[in-house]
Amino acid sequence: GDVTMLAGTSIVDNDAIGTVNVQATNLRMVATAGLIGNAGNTTSDTNDLALDLEVDTVAASADDGIYLHETTTGAALEIGTVAAIDVTQVHFDSGTTTVSDTAALSGLTTATDGPIKVVASDGTLTVSNAVSAHGTGDVLLDAQGTDHDVVIDAAVTSGSGNVTITAADDVDQDANVSTVGGDILITAGGDIDMDASVPTSTSSGDGNIRLVATAGNIGLSLVNAGSGDVTMLAGTSIVDNDAIGTVNVQATNLRMVATAGLIGNAGNTTSDT
Repeated sequence: GDVTMLAGTSIVDNDAIGTVNVQATNLRMVATAGLIGNAGNTTSDTNDLALDLEVDTVAASADDGIYLHETTTGAALEIGTVAAIDVTQVHFDSGTTTVSDTAALSGLTTATDGPIKVVASDGTLTVSNAVSAHGTGDVLLDAQGTDHDVVIDAAVTSGSGNVTITAADDVDQDANVSTVGGDILITAGGDIDMDASVPTSTSSGDGNIRLVATAGNIGLSLVNAGSGDVTMLAGTSIVDNDAIGTVNVQATNLRMVATAGLIGNAGNTTSDT
C-alpha cells in the first residue's frame, strides 16, 4: 500500500538506531514548517536521524530540510510523483468517509535554505522529478552498493549550496545539474555520461566543479563553472558526447587526467575539422 504524511512542523525518526521507519510502495510527505528526517551536524556519512525507508517511489516537501535513507538491499528508489492517496475514515456512528490528499506531489523540494540528502544503501537512485533545494541548502544524491547508478532524468538544483552526486557504478545525466556559487562534485565508480542530445549541463555559477569516473569514461555535453575551475579524472577517457562543435567546458582553469585513454578524439580523416 501507500503512505501519506502531513505535519505542521516536522516528520522525524524517533528511534535513531537505523531501523526502518516507513515501508510502502509509494510515500509522500509534507513538513510545512520543519524537517523530514534530520542531521547530526557531523562530517560522518552515517546519519541515524535520517528517515529509514523501504519504498519504491518518494515525493516530499519540507521547509528546513529532507534526509532520506533507502535501506532495502538491491532495491531501487525513485524520486518521482506520488498521486493523492485516499484513506477511509471511521466515524462514531459506524459510517465512513474518504479522506484524500488535495493533489499529487512530485520530486523533493525545500524552502528556507533547506538541504536535500538522499542515500540508497544498496540500489539505483533515479530522479524522475525535480530535486530543488532552496537558497544555501546542499544536495546529496548517493547510490551505494555494487553496480548501482544515479540516473538523473529531471533537474537537480540548489539555489547557492553545494551539490554532490555519487554512484557506485554510473552517473547517467539526462537533465541539468546546477547551483549558483556552490561547488559540484560528481563521482562514479564507472562512467559519467551526459546526454548531449537534450543537451544537458552541469553549471556551478562560478563555483568549482569536479568530475571523477574512477574506472570509466567521462562523456561531456556542457560543464560550465563560469569563473570557477574544473577538474576531471577518468579511469579511461574524457570525450565529447555532442560532436557538433559546441562548447564542452567553460571555466577559468581546467585540469584533466585520462588514465588509460583519450582526452577528446580524432575523426580519422584528412580534414582540419
